[in-house]
Amino acid sequence: MEELRQASLLDVARYTVLRLQQMGLSISPLKLQKLVYYIQAWHLAYFNNHTLFEEEPEAWVNGPVYREIYDLYRDLGIYDQITPQYLGLNEDTLASEVEELHNRMNLEQEQWNFLEAVYKHYGVMDHDRLVMLTHSEKPWNEARNGIPPFEYSNNKITKESMYNFYNSLLEKK
Repeated sequence: MEELRQASLLDVARYTVLRLQQMGLSISPLKLQKLVYYIQAWHLAYFNNHTLFEEEPEAWVNGPVYREIYDLYRDLGIYDQITPQYLGLNEDTLASEVEELHNRMNLEQEQWNFLEAVYKHYGVMDHDRLVMLTHSEKPWNEARNGIPPFEYSNNKITKESMYNFYNSLLEKK
């Protein structure tokens, strides 16, 4: 395998929104946060601790949150749907936007296959299921250790804790 490439967090987020829309799946800002978290977490595990992007999520009440993505969609409610119209796209421009992002991100084929697998597994889940999953896993819980359930936290979920946890799940398979 060639050297793995990285993409920007915001390109990964936008690509994720657009691909789910192409797949006929709904996506809210809350669901997007969890999907991007799982993309990074499993990318670390599958690709021997290589990150897809640099940013680390914060351990918020509803699970992992990337502040840049939060800021981008802050005018939407966390449960509102991100629609092509909200993004300034229609059915005709959706495919060309996906293609443009695909070219700009310039990932290896193994990374594209990986993204598609994540979308097929986690993309069909609703935001509540994804929140419950992240709450049941060690990285989020470690970052929130000692913090009451509904109290604000901007503690980081480290890439190291993500890699260690998800890699241990892979080793069990």
